[in-house]
Amino acid sequence: MDELLNPDGFLVIIAPFAFRDHPDYSLFIQAEWKLASVMGVIDQLNGKIIYQAMARQIGVENIVAKQAQTLDWFLAPDDGHCENRFSGHYLASWTIVITPPRTLPSKAK
Repeated sequence: MDELLNPDGFLVIIAPFAFRDHPDYSLFIQAEWKLASVMGVIDQLNGKIIYQAMARQIGVENIVAKQAQTLDWFLAPDDGHCENRFSGHYLASWTIVITPPRTLPSKAK
């Protein structure tokens, strides 16, 4: 893990997740679940979050629905209730930038 986060650099994590029109799998429920899973990695790296953003991928569901072969995460709106946390009708992502803990140089007196 030490090789993932250079002391002078940053690590950008883009974590995609699917969500759907169901209270148990809504955008914010799924986003919290995905962030919790990513936080385990960040904690192992002893990293500090310096930036994060969540984005919904607008229109991806329309493109995916037209494809000849359906992607494994995609559920059509009429597929009913599915217990799989990885499946959904829409796609979103968390972008998280972390840095290792840094000590600031002390000011000369």
